[in-house]
Amino acid sequence: MHSSIIPAYKRANRDELAWIVGFICKVGAFIIVFSRGYNSQQFEIKVQSKDLPVLIRVRDLLRISTISEPDSKDYVYFNITDMNLLWNHIVPIFDLIPCSTYHHGMFLIWCAKLDTRMNLTPLVQRF
Repeated sequence: MHSSIIPAYKRANRDELAWIVGFICKVGAFIIVFSRGYNSQQFEIKVQSKDLPVLIRVRDLLRISTISEPDSKDYVYFNITDMNLLWNHIVPIFDLIPCSTYHHGMFLIWCAKLDTRMNLTPLVQRF
């Protein structure tokens, strides 16, 4: 489905990637969901609909996923749950430009789980 899309870390300049990382470290989330024997991982950015232009910029730079319609509390979401997209498009950006906030620790835990689920050797040694 998305295999023909060149990942942002290969085509965007370093300033664009740094902007994405900074924005995500402020409002993004690396999520692991455990529910009755089922677990999933996702990457999510949630902003109020008045900040939709910023989310559109993220979507246009990454060229993956879509943005939801506003929910009942007037939030919009950029969400990725496909493990291949997470591994090939999101992880490399944070490997190149790590978060400098507590999000970096959350990213490391999230990546360890993603590495295990995909039966892959990590792209880089993160710990």
